[in-house]
Parts: sequence; C-alpha cells; structure tokens
Amino acid sequence: MDSLQHQIALTLLPHIGPVTAKSLTNYCGSATAVFKASKRELLKIPGIGAAALHYIQRPEALLLAEKEMRFLE
Repeated sequence: MDSLQHQIALTLLPHIGPVTAKSLTNYCGSATAVFKASKRELLKIPGIGAAALHYIQRPEALLLAEKEMRFLE
C-alpha cells in the first residue's frame, strides 16, 4: 500500500520530475517502496543518478511531506 506521505514526498524531491517519479514508482511498485529501495536497486533505474539518489535517501522530503499533511488537516 502506498502512503500519502510517500507520494507527496516523491513530488518534493529535487532532480525528480513527473516522468522520473513515474519511472521510480513503476520500477519499485509504489512511492513507499521507492524510499525503502536500496542504493543498488535505485541506480538500476534509467534516469536515476547520484544527485537523484542523494535526495531520495535523505529524510527531508518525508519530513516536508508530513508537514504538508499536518497543514491540510
């Protein structure tokens, strides 16, 4: 199951546009799985390089997504 927080976080990542986000979710199965994937798994995905990987593996996007969700409540 995809969490809303992970879906929002994926849209907030620098170096990740809508096409790359779709590629990530298609490859991993869900936005949640993107954030749980290993570095090795992510680097196999076309269009994912060191810069994108750096932002996926940092917690800031998830924290910002959580803040957005609290704001919407």
